[in-house]
Amino acid sequence: MLDRRYQVFLTTSGKDMQPEREIVIQNLISMGFFTWGMESRSALGRAYSRRQIEDCDYVLLLLGSQYGMLSASGLGYMHLEYIYTVTKQKPMIVFMHDQPDARAEALQEQHPELRQKFRDFRQQLLKEVDHVVMYHNLRDLELLVRSNMPKL
Repeated sequence: MLDRRYQVFLTTSGKDMQPEREIVIQNLISMGFFTWGMESRSALGRAYSRRQIEDCDYVLLLLGSQYGMLSASGLGYMHLEYIYTVTKQKPMIVFMHDQPDARAEALQEQHPELRQKFRDFRQQLLKEVDHVVMYHNLRDLELLVRSNMPKL
């Protein structure tokens, strides 16, 4: 258990990541972290997300096999939250599925443009983020969250 309570902003692509999101939240809470995040995506939600990111100690990005809902700018909301996190110089950790193309078809991006945006965003994260952790399944994710979050 931590001596201090840290706040973590959790961002995901959307409903495709609900099981992973629940595992991460449960583990963070049990480790003494407060978790924040937005599941609804809108312009108003985006402003609220920015305030949450500013108030949090860490940002955790959870990437499976979808890019997520697009904003009016043409970028995904998760991608915009990533950019905002970088501009605020917040410590960030990314938990990324190691084989996104092997996930169930229903979890895959259906539109070719979104598939390409997903691939590009994934490569950007691999190049730019210091703490990228690959996971394969829910149990793996649980263990990796427990072992990596205290290192931040």
